[in-house]
Amino acid sequence: MTQELVRPAVVCHWGALRIWPERGLVHIEDTRDHSYTSVSVRTMLERLQGMSDMLRNSRQAMRDAGVMDFHHYDQHLRQLEQLVEVCRVAQQQGTPDDPQARQEHLRRRPKLFVPEAVL
Repeated sequence: MTQELVRPAVVCHWGALRIWPERGLVHIEDTRDHSYTSVSVRTMLERLQGMSDMLRNSRQAMRDAGVMDFHHYDQHLRQLEQLVEVCRVAQQQGTPDDPQARQEHLRRRPKLFVPEAVL
């Protein structure tokens, strides 16, 4: 249980980007310059839709030009599927502005109880 709180269950690597869900948001870190940003699930899904459209629309042209073979195309599709899974996990965690998600986060936070006899 503690490891689940410390390390996210789903981490996707897209080139130099490290992408993971945490507290209802999708976090993105660039390992080259260690820049960091977090986006909402909706924003990430819109970006994924754009990348999927680009792959679908340019598949025939790239294959005819010999730029991308089936292996690379398949690799990009698998990475898109991993990113969709990241979004699914972030969505299950709940958005940070949702009162129920905040209560659940507070409930899961480790607590320290000090017996009165020690005081």
